[in-house]
Amino acid sequence: MNNVKYGLLLFAICAACSGHTENATESTTSSIHAKDDTLSRWLLQVRDNPDIISALNEIPANGNIDESALDACSDSDVKAALAERGYTPVIIQNARDDSAAGLQILKQIPDTGSKFVPANLDEIEKLVQNHAQPGNAQAFSWNENDFNALDKNLRQIDFDASVAADANDAFVQLLKGDKCEQVLPRYCQYVKDTQNAQTNSFKDSSRLDILLTCELTKWAGELRLNYPKNDYKFDRFRPFVDDKTIVSIRKKAFIDDMAKRGAEAAFATIAPPHPQYLALIKSRKTYLDAIAAGGWPTVTAPAKIVDPVVGKSYAYVPDLKKRLRAENYDVDDLNSEVFDQKLLDAINLYRELHQLANKKVVDAVLFRNLAVSPQDRLDTIDLAIQKYRELAVGSLNYYVMVNIPDFHVEVWKDGKRDVRLRIVVGNDNLQRDPVTKKVMPDPETSYPWHPNRTPIQTSKINEIILNPYWNVPARIRIEELEPKLAQNPNYYAENNYEEVNVDNPKLYYVRELPNPKNSLGQVKFMFPNPHNTYLHDTPAKAAFKNPTRAMSHGCMRVQNPMQLAEYLLKNDGQWDRSKIHSILNAKPLEQVTYELKNPVDVDVVYINARVDDAGPVAFLSDVYQYDAVRTGKVVLHKLPNPKPAAK
Repeated sequence: MNNVKYGLLLFAICAACSGHTENATESTTSSIHAKDDTLSRWLLQVRDNPDIISALNEIPANGNIDESALDACSDSDVKAALAERGYTPVIIQNARDDSAAGLQILKQIPDTGSKFVPANLDEIEKLVQNHAQPGNAQAFSWNENDFNALDKNLRQIDFDASVAADANDAFVQLLKGDKCEQVLPRYCQYVKDTQNAQTNSFKDSSRLDILLTCELTKWAGELRLNYPKNDYKFDRFRPFVDDKTIVSIRKKAFIDDMAKRGAEAAFATIAPPHPQYLALIKSRKTYLDAIAAGGWPTVTAPAKIVDPVVGKSYAYVPDLKKRLRAENYDVDDLNSEVFDQKLLDAINLYRELHQLANKKVVDAVLFRNLAVSPQDRLDTIDLAIQKYRELAVGSLNYYVMVNIPDFHVEVWKDGKRDVRLRIVVGNDNLQRDPVTKKVMPDPETSYPWHPNRTPIQTSKINEIILNPYWNVPARIRIEELEPKLAQNPNYYAENNYEEVNVDNPKLYYVRELPNPKNSLGQVKFMFPNPHNTYLHDTPAKAAFKNPTRAMSHGCMRVQNPMQLAEYLLKNDGQWDRSKIHSILNAKPLEQVTYELKNPVDVDVVYINARVDDAGPVAFLSDVYQYDAVRTGKVVLHKLPNPKPAAK
């Protein structure tokens, strides 16, 4: 078996250093000293040289993995990759034996929140245990007769020991060559015994190598490789390479990486890159502990809930503190009934992280939210973890991230979040027939139509536009502006709208002029996409006070857009404060476009849990019910297509 190292040889060095007995040392020393010459002095050095005994114990087996063991692997991609590699070992190699590390990776899968279960885990564990045993063959070490034999036999073949370094190498080669029987027959027998032991364990080692390669690659698939859209490197090939081929390519590359650098290094390379991924995995322990304890500490709401006053006592406070402490909120004096400032801060943080209205501190909504089971919370965390496996977000050094349920836009650079701003996203309103008021089906899917939902997408911000026009989408113009125009023929002129291409119905549209009350405010951030959505300013600032903010027609309104514009333009080398101040305050206002020299990637995602900087997990609104549909809690039903109006 080519380049395969067996565990029975690994303790050879220590055995060589300490294995000879005191009597053996005296015997060989006296015998060698009787001939005080170069060879004798060199043999004394050989006896105490651990490098020589280590080299003599390196006896690699010949051959590749046993192909009959391939039947144990059900993954055709793995089989094809092994065949392409010529069936050389991946996990168990002469230079590195990764069997124990590979088993540990598989046993840690439950800690990651994945439902994947390796089919052959029990067998792998037994094979690894047997593989680690020394077996019948023992490591080679000197005995009391070896040096008498060496002294005699090396003299007979005129062995030159005058140059110690060269003599050491030559000596090892003699024992491993065809003159072994002439030099030290006992070592030759050891080699034969070791090779027999290797032959006997060949099939088990082959099976272990294949099973580990197969199961580790399957787990790598569940972890990262099976989702082609989570890697931007394949984007330019997507029109030419189908998803199945991409997955096969990725699995082969992963197997080659395991063979070259080891399992742990290969998995480190494919791990989801966004920092929230590992943070969410670490957070699971809190909820697993609560499940093991039978649930959260019980908190009973008082019959009449009044807003608490800091410094006063309330009977429910000790239970409330214990409940918050169980979820890692910072509270003190768990048995005290005093509602202190620290408890107020903890509740305010809890309400913020669970997107609860901030009009009250303690109310029925808070108690209901605290009663959500740790299992339900864990399920939300695990789904968020899975989404990070499926997404490419975090793969780049510099990008903008919009998380729809979080109602925030963030800018990440070099693994750190530099900007985090509140946003408003598209509302979840259903499209209804203007006459019958019946829910309309989505023309593409036939499910109920929510036309204003902000789309999940990836693109690049390539333009920042100051004093923007708002080109009103046709649907909004027809449904919202034209009824007002019908009541007031001067509506457009009075409200800073203008009609464009009036004489050409195919090119006709309405736009809002740059003005202090423009729906897009002072700035918009453009990125090419088929949905005609973008980030922009808004004059309607009051909405940002709400904990949940699904209120737009689909675009994303930013609370402090000039902070975002300044950051992006500075990184693009185009920020000029005085010039931009002049543009924003010109009379009349004119649209000015900054084309980014280096467009910035933007990811619009939908992830319902995040670990807050303060430590606890934020559980976010499933505003579009995407998670409820994915987990089967909500079942969608298609609607019949509306019948055409009778002529």
